[in-house]
Amino acid sequence: MDAVVSFDSASAPRRVIVRLPVSKSIINRLAIIYALSGRVDELECYAASSGDADVMLKALSRRSEVVDVGDSGTAMRFLMSYFSYMGRPVTLAGSRRLCQRPVADLADALTTLGAEIEFPCDDGYPPVRIVKGLRRCGGEVDFGKGIPSSQYVSSLMLIAPMLDEGMRIILPDITPSYPYIDMTARLMRRCGADVSSDGRSVSVLHSSYCLPESPKVEADWSAASFWYEFAAMHRDVTIVLPDLAEQSIQGDAAVVSLFGALGVETRWIDGQCVLHASCAAANHLDLCLEDVPDLVLPFVVACLSTATTFEISGIKHLRIKESDRIASLIDGASQLGFVLKWSGQSGTLSWDGSQCKRPRIPVVDARGDHRVAMVFALASSTFGPLKIIGMDSVNKSYPGFMSDINIAGFSTGIL
Repeated sequence: MDAVVSFDSASAPRRVIVRLPVSKSIINRLAIIYALSGRVDELECYAASSGDADVMLKALSRRSEVVDVGDSGTAMRFLMSYFSYMGRPVTLAGSRRLCQRPVADLADALTTLGAEIEFPCDDGYPPVRIVKGLRRCGGEVDFGKGIPSSQYVSSLMLIAPMLDEGMRIILPDITPSYPYIDMTARLMRRCGADVSSDGRSVSVLHSSYCLPESPKVEADWSAASFWYEFAAMHRDVTIVLPDLAEQSIQGDAAVVSLFGALGVETRWIDGQCVLHASCAAANHLDLCLEDVPDLVLPFVVACLSTATTFEISGIKHLRIKESDRIASLIDGASQLGFVLKWSGQSGTLSWDGSQCKRPRIPVVDARGDHRVAMVFALASSTFGPLKIIGMDSVNKSYPGFMSDINIAGFSTGIL
């Protein structure tokens, strides 16, 4: 579905209240934990919270020889470990883009633990066939040479308590998105697992999950980042996000300090998160955003809006997300009239203020990537009407996004 997104600043409200979706990162981890405990049906109420959650919960609830996870990289990685533990022969398939995202290192780790895994099409890439389950004794997995995703570690951590000897996972010197590993550990501890980490390795002892009667699922800080982007663009608007947790287990709560550099102030009033751009944005920023890759897109577009030049490092792994997000950012920014520069050698994205001619109505191809669609849809409030190709991709993480932006003063014309 394509859409033309525009914004009417004259009629837009100056105070916007947004009910964010629950965190799909938390739901997907709980889904594996509850499935291992035979209670996954208790999470069915969260299936509609995001496309990712729906895919995961359906995959865990049905007994199919072929499981299609669409474009959900999380489901692919977590289910590889889950089905290897269960010893259930299954083929995990996905979208064309998902089949371009590597899983070889995770497959090697599971093979080390005794699983037999095949790649029917392209070695090291989905689809993935689980032929034989792993040995349930557990053991050690060494990722010391590096991994492209923290989800490999989280995937193994989630099944580790069920193994007789637990598991020790050796981490590489640089682990992308490490806060997500920490979130997995904290969530597992809440569910009764014995998990420890010193930053160089993760150890999980054999134990049984002890589940709460009703799981507490926070609102999604990653989704909040789009409203931080909007707040940075509009100094006359206050955004209220009632459902966020101030003391959160989500790494993307770092959005508070990140957007503080662009002048967005975060206050907690009666338990509600309130955003307002009350300070001047920085003129230039040098940042490493390796730990928070999902914040890069809204932050970059907000920087363009506030004329904040930047150099952002540690983001090579953005090239193997739902889209090549570096290419998506460069192409989208050019449609807005800005020239971004990418150094593949250093993994650095920068903007020095350079501009280019922009079309009368910019066209941004989301490439099926929910975050690309959302960041550029919001950009229309500053840069004028935009055509977004693949606007429906937002359902992957934020099904209510289009309704929410309409409340904030946007109009979306479906093409």
